[in-house]
This record gives sequence, structure tokens and C-alpha cells, in this order.
Amino acid sequence: MVLIEAEKSALALTALAARADRQLLVVATGGCWSWRGKVGIETVSDGSRHEVRGALPDLDRIDWGGSREAVICFDANSQTNPNVCTARRALAEELVARGASVKIASVPQQEDVNGPDDLIAVCGDAAAWAVIDSAESVEVAALADAESAIALLEADKKQSPSLALEAIAAVPDLLRRTLLIGCVANLRIPGLTKAAATDCIATFNKQRETKHAEAQALARQGRLLRLPVTPAQLIADVEIYYSRRRHLPEGTALVEALFCLNTYVFDVFDTTPYLLYESATGGCGKTTALEFHEAICARAYLGVDPTAAVLFRRIDRDRPTWLLDEARVLQTRGDRGQEILALFDAGYKTGATVSRAEDHGKELRDFAVYCPKVLAKIGGFKGTLLDRGIVIHLEKALGLPQTRRKVLAKEAGPLKDVLEAYALQYRPTLEGFYKDEPDLTYWPALSGRESEIWDPLLMHARLAGPEIEKRALEVALRFSHGKAKIALVEDLNLGLAAEALEALEARGDDNFLPSALVADLLNREVWGEHLAERNSDKAKVSLIGKFFRRFRLQGDHTVAGTRYSRLEAIGALRRHVPGAQPPRSVNVSANETTLKESGDCAPDTCSQEVSAEVSAAQTAEPIGVLVAPDTLTPQCVVEEDL
Repeated sequence: MVLIEAEKSALALTALAARADRQLLVVATGGCWSWRGKVGIETVSDGSRHEVRGALPDLDRIDWGGSREAVICFDANSQTNPNVCTARRALAEELVARGASVKIASVPQQEDVNGPDDLIAVCGDAAAWAVIDSAESVEVAALADAESAIALLEADKKQSPSLALEAIAAVPDLLRRTLLIGCVANLRIPGLTKAAATDCIATFNKQRETKHAEAQALARQGRLLRLPVTPAQLIADVEIYYSRRRHLPEGTALVEALFCLNTYVFDVFDTTPYLLYESATGGCGKTTALEFHEAICARAYLGVDPTAAVLFRRIDRDRPTWLLDEARVLQTRGDRGQEILALFDAGYKTGATVSRAEDHGKELRDFAVYCPKVLAKIGGFKGTLLDRGIVIHLEKALGLPQTRRKVLAKEAGPLKDVLEAYALQYRPTLEGFYKDEPDLTYWPALSGRESEIWDPLLMHARLAGPEIEKRALEVALRFSHGKAKIALVEDLNLGLAAEALEALEARGDDNFLPSALVADLLNREVWGEHLAERNSDKAKVSLIGKFFRRFRLQGDHTVAGTRYSRLEAIGALRRHVPGAQPPRSVNVSANETTLKESGDCAPDTCSQEVSAEVSAAQTAEPIGVLVAPDTLTPQCVVEEDL
């Protein structure tokens, strides 16, 4: 039990508890309003700064959750002094919002007795314990306070009625509150009609609800700040969560775990990646993947067929983790699909907004569209979405049990508390990592757009320690390599460039004419279909020549056509084709990794298997990485000593 009283009574009450051998934590407020004070400075829209008052941080030192019993025992004048009564009620509401089970103890009004210490001195320990043990609930005390305030107002109708109305507002029972409003209206105070009293009480209740919500938020924040969090262990636990009852490509659960952590602090970084789930057919677990994210990611919202207006308004309001199932609409040619695609194209980077007119065109407003997003569809992603995302290709697996949402919610609940605590406790560290990141990044093995999308996830791995950081970088390089192969298939221009490069590398001459490549390119998959659309040989040669002109090669014009340098053309194509550059070595770490050797897909993973891969006993030390540029170029990882 927590007993709250003025400072002068604290020693007497503590001694009282000791004599009776009862568990009693005595909290001295120093005065009826001394539990509140200055808690910060607020800057408003006009630039002026104002003092913010609220509950002092000292209250955070006590764990009020779990319906901990708290008894407020102010002096006897709390029953007659409206200001003291208001302070006691405000403290009770603050503690209720923090999760305490609050009761009100009233010291009897009698000669030579004011506070609990006086009661002990005059009437003895038994009387004091009787007062504490007979403490009333907040609801009963609120009704008594309201009736007392109305009586005081009736005795002096010239005083402000606000204290009486505020006391009535605290009465939870609607019928009793209505009767009390009628009692106030019957006092015939000028301007205080029943309607005016009702409106005033409604305003007080709205203010009380706001304060209640703020107190709950502060109490939760205080609890999360005290919650012990080890980043490496958290990543291991979240990876285990994502690994259960699923058939995933190797490394996917780690990517999902890092993505999940990032949804809680994505605004720290300038970019956030998209997760792109694809499959050849239905029934491969794409919707299940979204449900796993829905249960654990920050402010997750699972949608199927949103309009653009719903999309940017919800993102601007909630900053959610947007989960979009059946994302085919993003790659259709209709106006709606193109509008949503434009939002997604911009929404991976901070500061991205969409401007819309409101109030029949009178107002122009910018809506933020930056937030983490997870998309799922049958078939492959391509174009700008592919460029901004991490592709996870899912396949059917027989024998896996179906996972219900209620089971996911049960498993994710405890993890969400730790994830929120992680965001609160480690945000400054992540901000420091990001601020101090060198121009070439901590991981130059990834560059360009690939660096942009992987950088935030790798920051969390870096915080967890060198072992997880090394493993995460290896996974990032492997996924980037896989996406490079996808890009060659899904992007027509890249496919044409890759086949043209193969044709030129097979030749031995120094120079070439586009016409000399027609026969070879006709036998290739992408070029063959592309050239088949042209009816004449001249049209085929023209199409090949037009393709090479895109690269601004310096050619010699001849009667037979433009002659290009074969080596110059090969160099230009290599710079554009993912995987065409010669591999470069990457020094990842001198430490041994715990990454297991496995095939393309890992079967259903139990907690023991995952915990063997992810060790929580790590320190957050930086690792060195040598430069290996090229955005989508697969890199060959080579272990070297620092």
C-alpha cells in the first residue's frame, strides 16, 4: 500500500506502519499541489515559449501498475476547503491513469486534529488505522466532494461556481451527475442555468479525459524507460517470432526483425526500405507474412484496396507501418494505380509530401507520405518499387500449421513492450550513429539506392554488436545480389543491355556495326522478342542502333551505319548491368560469424535453431568495411584481418 500525505505527517505515518509491522510506503507531497510543477518549456506556433506544468517525474519512481493500492490522506480541511479538495481529486485522477487503485481517507474534523500526525497524537494508532482502512473509493469520494462544494456555493453565492462544477464533473454516475446539476441550477445564481452548467461540466470532462490520457502516456513511458532492453537479445527474440511456422528464404527472418525494429524509429533516418513479398502462385504465405507484421510492427495497418486519398491522409495522421495486400493496383495503368504508385515512389524518403486542396479549394495542405511499407502480390515487382524495396520470394511449403491472428497477438504482445522500450531508450544512440556516419557510409559494400534502403536496418544491427552487424551485412549483400538478378528479368532495358553485353563480349573485333549484331541478338530471349516486332532487316538494325545511342557512345558514321568501339560499348554496358562489374573484396569483420551454412530456403525454425544463430552477448562496437561501390552489383565477401 502507498499512503500519500503532506510532508509533516510522513515521519509519524512511517512510524505508525513500523509499530504495526504493516507494509506501508509513505509518500510526502509537501503540500496539496506540490506533486505538480514545471516539467518543461513548450514552443508554440508563433515562436513564443511557455512553461509546461504537470506531474513531477518523482511519481515515475513508483510502479503504480497492477492495481497497486494507493490511499490519499490529506488534512481534515480537504473536506471543507474546495482548493484542497480539487488538488486531492486531481492527484487521484493522475494515479488512476497510472494504473493505481486509489482510495480517499478522510481525517475526522475534531478539536486539536488537522493532519494524520495529529490524529495519532490525540487518538492513538488504532484511530489512525481505522481512518486508513475505511478509505473510500474515488467514486464515493467524488460524490461527497460534489455535495460539499454545492453546499459551500449555496452558503456564499458570490463565489465562483467553477469549483463546484468541476467537482460535479468528477462524479462518474450520469444520473447522480444530472441530479447535482439540477441542484446547482436551483440555486438561482445569475447566468448559471442548467444548460450553462451542463456545457461547463462537459468542458471539464473533456479536459479530464485529456489529462487522463496524458498521465497514462507518461506512466507508460516511465515504465518502458525502466524496462531492461538488450538490443542483441531483442533482435534474436523478434527473429524467433518471425521464424515460427513459416518457410522462408535464408536470412529473411533477420531482415524482418530489423525492419520491425526500424518501424518504431524510422523517423530517425532519411529513408526507410519497403518489404516486397512476391510469389509465383497464391497460397505461399504472403498474407500470413503481413499478419505477422500487423501483430508486432509499430502502428501497423493492414489494407487491401485503398484509395489514394485514404492512403495519404492515414499516413499523414498515424505514421503507420502500411501493409498492402494484393498490391497489383500499384502496377496497373489506370489513374488510380498510377496515383498510388507515385505516393509510394516518394514515400520511402523523409520529407516526401503530396499537396491537396481542401475546403473546396480554399486551403492547400501538404500531406506527409513517408512511412515503412510492406507490399505483397502474385508475380514480381518491377520498376521504381523494385528499386526501393527488399524482395522476399515465397514458395509453398507443405505441412506447416496455419497461424491464427489471436496467436500472433499473444506472442507479439510482450515483444511490443520491449520494442517500444528499445525505441525510447536507444533512439539517441541511433541518432548519434546516423549523425556520425561517414560520407561513404559504414558499409560501402552497398552503394546508391541499395545503401539508402539497407542503411537504416544495418544501423540497428550495428547497435546490437559486431556479430549481428556482420551477419546482417552478409544477408543484405545476398538479397541485393538476388534483386540484381530480378532486375534483369523485370526491367526490359536492363535485359536488353545484359544480352547486348554478352553478344559484344563474344566477339573478337575492335569495332562493330549494329547490323553485325542482328543475327546473334535474334537468337537471344529478350532481344529476340524485341526484334521480332520489326518486319524488315533495316528496322531491326535501326532498333539496335537506337539502343546504343542511349549510352552516348562516340561512333564513326559510315555508309553502312555507325561504327562503335567494342571495348567502349562493353565498358558502358557493364556500368549499367547489375552483376557485370568485376567483384571486389569486402572486409566485413575479423570476428567469427555465427551464420549457418544452408540452402536457399530454411525450413520451419524453432527457437533453439534461431538462438544458435543470434547471440545476445555482444557489445556495440563498430566494424570496418572496405569500399566496394556499384549500386546493385553483387559483391564477393572475403574475410580479412583488420
